[in-house]
Amino acid sequence: MSVNDELLELYTRKLSSIEDIDVQLKNLCITDYVGPLLLYCWEDIYLVKSNCKILFIGQETNGWQNFRINNIDAIKCMINEYKIFELAKKKQSIFWQAIKTINHGVNGNQRLNFIWSNISKYGKNKKGRVSTKVSFLENEKLKILLDEIEILKPDAIVFLTGPSYDNDILSKIGPVKFISCSKYTTRQLARLENTKLPYKTFRTYHPTYLRRAKLESIIKEIVLLIKAN
Repeated sequence: MSVNDELLELYTRKLSSIEDIDVQLKNLCITDYVGPLLLYCWEDIYLVKSNCKILFIGQETNGWQNFRINNIDAIKCMINEYKIFELAKKKQSIFWQAIKTINHGVNGNQRLNFIWSNISKYGKNKKGRVSTKVSFLENEKLKILLDEIEILKPDAIVFLTGPSYDNDILSKIGPVKFISCSKYTTRQLARLENTKLPYKTFRTYHPTYLRRAKLESIIKEIVLLIKAN
């Protein structure tokens, strides 16, 4: 079974949970959310042309499609939105510049050879974090990050989430040790240790904060850490 077939099977199994989240939020009159973000893998590139298969995990989407998923066709449509996005082919935000810098430093001049996801599968219609109720329901009913990791089998994972999202990581991964791995503090850059994560799993701040805090050198440090034996 291909990676994309396994992802589709996973999301199909979670269809009732996605529908339940929508129903509960509708009953609470909460409508300002989009997603969930469902992944697509360019298998012929990710699996074959990567020196290191990297999964990048951000915070949440800055807008996304807001149709509700109630059948398999809707799941396929949401996956297709990811495919159309082409890993930010037309975007040059600070966030995507950082991802592309790390990927280029590790894998050279390749495109579509990494995977992007978010710690929060749901975002707002515009920029910002979803309500606590949306986050609570996702953590309760739609814990799929570990399943995605098992399917994608990345060699390295980079959380560009910052320490304020560490509780979200713990909610979705389980117990995690945040270990010092460089000259930076563990709030600035840490290696994450958990038996279900690859050894080269790191968490740093969102790239916008890294630039604002003059800590963009961490991006180069991550490249070195991933390339190290």
